[in-house]
Amino acid sequence: MSTRTLTPARLAARCAELPGLDEAELGARILTALPTHESRPVSLLREWAGLASRFGAELADETARSAASGASTTSGASTTTGASTTTGASTTTGASSTSVADTLAAEAGLQIVRAAGGLTRTRLMLAQYGTRPPTVRVFGDAVAVAEEVVDLLGWRDWFPPGSVRDIAVCHEVAHHLLHGRPTAALKRRLGYVALHMGPITVHGHVIGADEIVAHSFARAVCRLPKSPMLITLALEEASGIADLAKRPLTNAGKEA
Repeated sequence: MSTRTLTPARLAARCAELPGLDEAELGARILTALPTHESRPVSLLREWAGLASRFGAELADETARSAASGASTTSGASTTTGASTTTGASTTTGASSTSVADTLAAEAGLQIVRAAGGLTRTRLMLAQYGTRPPTVRVFGDAVAVAEEVVDLLGWRDWFPPGSVRDIAVCHEVAHHLLHGRPTAALKRRLGYVALHMGPITVHGHVIGADEIVAHSFARAVCRLPKSPMLITLALEEASGIADLAKRPLTNAGKEA
């Protein structure tokens, strides 16, 4: 991996076309880099990415409706909290403020744990979902690097300060929600047939489709004007320039 300085100009040149791409194209780029997709036509990957993206938005709508329905059966004060959850506003209890991501995770029965790390020479992980116990582990060092990359690219209008952490939490909540029937529904939506024998049709798993769903889910929940897939692809480009585990990332006065 290169250890050159990660400067705004260098990174901007690598990411210049990304903001102009739609979610299907962004998703196709993510899928292209994954195993089993190397020989598949880009048109098919775009189709799958578009379907998965819409599935994620629908999952977010369904989750919001479920939260609002649950709130309406409780007290008036609880109804107000539920409304805040669906609009993306913060809910306040005393002096503390809870983001929509935290509220969503709590409603899904997930504990959020902050941890250091998430950075290696070849990989950056913002958060990780675990089932025992149900937990979203957020890696603060990796989130900080992603926030710096957003700053370098001038993308703050799309991803306000602190949004990377909320995106990461919502992304992992989506993975939690996909367990069971939603995963089967996603397979049917994508239409990839792994086995067809007479009247029997078995829909197969499309590697990476759940990631596209989670990105779309996070965008909808956090009410973002652009897809978080931009950040994922930008981090891939950044890692091709510099070792993201080394800080600081920038030294604008020295172009290598």
